[in-house]
Amino acid sequence: MGHMWAYDVAKHIAAAREWTCRPQGFGSDQARLLVEAEERWLGVTTMSGDLVHLHAGHILKGVPTDPVTETSAQPSDMESLLGEVDLLWQTLDRDRG
Repeated sequence: MGHMWAYDVAKHIAAAREWTCRPQGFGSDQARLLVEAEERWLGVTTMSGDLVHLHAGHILKGVPTDPVTETSAQPSDMESLLGEVDLLWQTLDRDRG
């Protein structure tokens, strides 16, 4: 699979997770999903080849925090990618205490 735009990867993640938020694009290689219902955000940065960097944090009083956790995944393997998102969310659960 060729290079995917970060916005498109974020859009696929949101659809798969049934989130109603739309990605915010920051150029072709970065996007962010503000999952306000869960008070969390997910950032997507596309790298060369078939690799994306995922980073996540909380939303406090409507403002995204600095990233709390991060990982990498391949967007061509959506099942694995969504598994990594689940792991990020678990880390955020633990961070909240």
